[in-house]
Amino acid sequence: MLSFEEVAMLKDGFFAKRIISAIKMGGEVDESKRTLFKRVINYLDTIEDGKQQIHTGNLVEHPVRSISAYRKAIEIVAILPSENEAEEKFNSILTNVRNEVQSIVEGKNNVSIETLKTTYQYFKEARKLAIQETTRDSISGQELVTWQTPMQF
Repeated sequence: MLSFEEVAMLKDGFFAKRIISAIKMGGEVDESKRTLFKRVINYLDTIEDGKQQIHTGNLVEHPVRSISAYRKAIEIVAILPSENEAEEKFNSILTNVRNEVQSIVEGKNNVSIETLKTTYQYFKEARKLAIQETTRDSISGQELVTWQTPMQF
């Protein structure tokens, strides 16, 4: 049976896949794409809430979700290439993602890998991380999550 955290990671993986697919599909921004990219802005806000919570010690509205999103973002950003170091790299990459997505939501750009380069890279790594975290090693005596195994909630 999958744990709550594993189900949450699957959800994150599916969300990342939707974003990757939308970017690959490209084209003009319709209401469906605008809604999807607004969810990315909300996701970035959740990461920022987690960061604020860690740095200030003050609880936010959804403390577990925001800290979890912040932790995952740190892992993803650590993988992505950047000329910046540590905190500056984290802030730079997430600011780039926010700016790219905001330009789509506002209708300033069409959706493409070129206009959403950092966003595309970020969510490719987010999807890989979700797959890694939800696939358990069968050597450790736990079952391997596959499509043939029914998921129980």
